[in-house]
Amino acid sequence: MDSKKRKAILIALLVGIFMGGLDSGIITPVRPIIQDSFGISNNLGIWMITIYTLFYAMTIPIMGKLADLFGKMKMFKVSISIFGIGSLLVAIISNVSGNGNIIYFYLFLFFRVIQAIGAGGIMPIATSAIASLFPKEKRGAAFGLIGAMYGLSSIVGPSAGSLIISIFGEANWGYLFFINVPIVIVIYIVMNKVTKDNILNEQPKKNVKIDYIGAVLLTI
Repeated sequence: MDSKKRKAILIALLVGIFMGGLDSGIITPVRPIIQDSFGISNNLGIWMITIYTLFYAMTIPIMGKLADLFGKMKMFKVSISIFGIGSLLVAIISNVSGNGNIIYFYLFLFFRVIQAIGAGGIMPIATSAIASLFPKEKRGAAFGLIGAMYGLSSIVGPSAGSLIISIFGEANWGYLFFINVPIVIVIYIVMNKVTKDNILNEQPKKNVKIDYIGAVLLTI
């Protein structure tokens, strides 16, 4: 594989990791604003963070197995697409959050779950793909970039949330999530362009089994 293609894939994978990690913290400083817009209590409002973290953690091992079964690059594109769809739906639901109907808050939580499922696939698949893309002597530096990107997203998330609200206003908190959509589209286009061929020479693993019972127990 030529170095330009490898760099393009690495950047797309790293940006995907950053976006998935960012949405865990970006909501933290503006949670009271979102709670007020839905007219819910603090005890219920905390679920907008908790449910994302829960399904993010739950999805990681499952998506890792699916990547073994269907291919890393294919499942990365699926994961980033799910994350983008979830982000768009959360942004759209913000437009009706002020009507006092708690059903919309539960829809909001459901859309956060969709986001988390996509994000949960990004991290393990990107890490595994990077390991396959680089020779052993360069993997340490590549994994260092992954750790740095995820750490950076944790630091930047709360500040980014406050900045977006200060720019667009409290009533337009949906932009916290809508901003993900164009970035996801760019990542998908880049990945689709540079991974048309089986660049990792992956062979489908028909004997891979998903431990559904284990996944449920892990979630509990």
